[in-house]
Amino acid sequence: MLARSGARVSRSALARTALPAATPTLSRPLSPDAAASSSGSSAGVALAGSPIFFTELDKPFYPAELPFAIAGKIDGLVQSMGESEHGPLLLAGLVGVTALRMGIYYGFFQPSYLWHFQETYGQTWKVGHHLYGHSLPNPLKK
Repeated sequence: MLARSGARVSRSALARTALPAATPTLSRPLSPDAAASSSGSSAGVALAGSPIFFTELDKPFYPAELPFAIAGKIDGLVQSMGESEHGPLLLAGLVGVTALRMGIYYGFFQPSYLWHFQETYGQTWKVGHHLYGHSLPNPLKK
C-alpha cells in the first residue's frame, strides 16, 4: 500500500492503527510470493504502457480556456438573474433598451449627421437632376 508521500508503509504499521470493530480484516496474511508479484517490475511495466505515464500534469495556462475556468460563476449569474421570476422582465427590458438606442440613433442622430453634412458641403455641389441631366459641362470629359 502506498502512502500519500509515495513511501511504502509496512504491514506492522498498518496493523498498529486503530480499526473500528466493524472493519473486516484478512484471515491470513498474503504470502511473500503474492506480495512480490503485486508490486515490482510488473506494475512498472503496466505503468509504462499506460497513458497516465505520458500525461503532462503541469499544463500551461491558455487564455482561451478562461471562460471555462470561471464557468461556475457565469452559470450562477445566469441562474440567479435569468432564471428567476423576473427573468422575462429583465429580458424584455434589455430588448427594449436596445430598440430604444437603435431608434434614437437611426431616428435622430443619423438624420442629424446627414443634415449637417448636407448643410456644410451640399451647397457647393453643382449637380443636376438625377433623371433629366443638367446643362453644366462635365469637367471629367475632355
